[in-house]
Amino acid sequence: MAFTSSSATDRSAGSTTVISVEAATGSVSSRRTVNGYLTHVTPTQKGTVGVLGGNLVDLTGNGKKLSARKLAAVPGPMFALTASKNGTVDVGTVDGQSSVISRFDGKDFTELGRAPKGNVKLLPVADGDAVVGDVKGIDTSKAPGLTKHMVDDHVVGISRQGHLVTNSVFSEQMKGITTAIGSPSNEGVGLLTVKATALKTGSKATTLVDSDRERPKPNSSPSMDPAAFAAEGPDDTDPLTCGEGGPESQCLSGSGAAVHGRIAEREIPCIVKRNDPKRQALQPSANMVEWAVDQAVHGELTVSRPADWHDTGLGAYTPQGLFPKPSLTGGGEIPAQVMPGVLAQESNFKQASWHSVNGDSGNVTKSDWFGNANGIHDYPSRAGADCGYGIAQVTTGRSEKDTQQLDTLRAGAVTTDYAANIAAGLSILAEKWNQLKGAGHEHQRRQRGLHRELVHGAVGLQLRCLHLRLRRPGLLQQPDQAAIPGRPAAVPALQL
Repeated sequence: MAFTSSSATDRSAGSTTVISVEAATGSVSSRRTVNGYLTHVTPTQKGTVGVLGGNLVDLTGNGKKLSARKLAAVPGPMFALTASKNGTVDVGTVDGQSSVISRFDGKDFTELGRAPKGNVKLLPVADGDAVVGDVKGIDTSKAPGLTKHMVDDHVVGISRQGHLVTNSVFSEQMKGITTAIGSPSNEGVGLLTVKATALKTGSKATTLVDSDRERPKPNSSPSMDPAAFAAEGPDDTDPLTCGEGGPESQCLSGSGAAVHGRIAEREIPCIVKRNDPKRQALQPSANMVEWAVDQAVHGELTVSRPADWHDTGLGAYTPQGLFPKPSLTGGGEIPAQVMPGVLAQESNFKQASWHSVNGDSGNVTKSDWFGNANGIHDYPSRAGADCGYGIAQVTTGRSEKDTQQLDTLRAGAVTTDYAANIAAGLSILAEKWNQLKGAGHEHQRRQRGLHRELVHGAVGLQLRCLHLRLRRPGLLQQPDQAAIPGRPAAVPALQL
């Protein structure tokens, strides 16, 4: 068998090292390198082939080098390559909405048939290969070694002799991730639930397989009775990591001691979690941000977001329908120039992670998901987790520790929609100004007074201590920059 290791980068195809391994012993028999990005290295009865630069190539070794001789161009984007009888090669490619099965006979490729895209699998078996799935349109009569099997269910693999297809393989231990915290039982570790279909009869079966069971000796014939695969006694050492030194599985499953101590301290309290596919944030451009601010300060940020906007599953809303334009004590409006300064300080105009380009989506901008200062040397800290979300770093009502939390619609909108986030940030900015006004703080309209007061003075300091946290104080350290046109302060982007 062979493994490949590529040195390809974004700018270069690099080279590929092919590592040949003796399957019986696990020892490496050779390491050879070829220029370019080589994939699908497959031994056949007439030598070893692979795919290089969109071509099927014949590989021959000489010392530490491999040479690749072109055999034929692969007929489209490829999803599978298998070896069959007499040195022939079968490939699965995609053509529009069809999956295409073709055979290379040593001279060229011949199409054997088509199926709806994604509805067939091409898999290796003993003495050949098999195409499995919706195979009505595939003719294998002139392709020795290739068998076809009609299977309606999902297929992930096939037995070596081609008698059984696997429909799914699921780890019992994974139930601790997909349902509740921890393994559902002490017997979950190492156990796999396997669902399979017999090709001859169509009968289906589900069984548990112990993946930690010792391998049978080469000349033994283990029983295929599921009882033969039952775990005998504890198959793993349960670490003592709970607060009172009890077994980990007992604490995490909830069947024994309560979850507390270090485990509870590392649960993140923010109500919208990371990597939620329904809570991906749209990355706006600077022009989109400026437009939203200009609309928001006049109470006109009422663009309609239909139900399930951007696949969020949320109901329909408008940004300032959720977060209405605030009124300022004493009258007036928030100057349109002030809010972009706050947004630049908070997030560098990023609603989504800096990994996401304008117009794309990604995890929402959040300065410290795990409360460990974005480091790799400290454990997550529930107390230190920052639940500020998006372009305005809205923190109000975003934590399980808050007395009042945002409802699902508002929390989802603040996370995914830059306009809703700006509307919420504007409301918080006005709230803090009104608090200062009520406490007797007055700004002076001198040469630099307004910007200095709002960006560096009382409001800025209150925002730092309250809901819009100014963690990287570029403007706070250079307050005069805000009053001098054409010399903006350098505001570094948040590193997420």
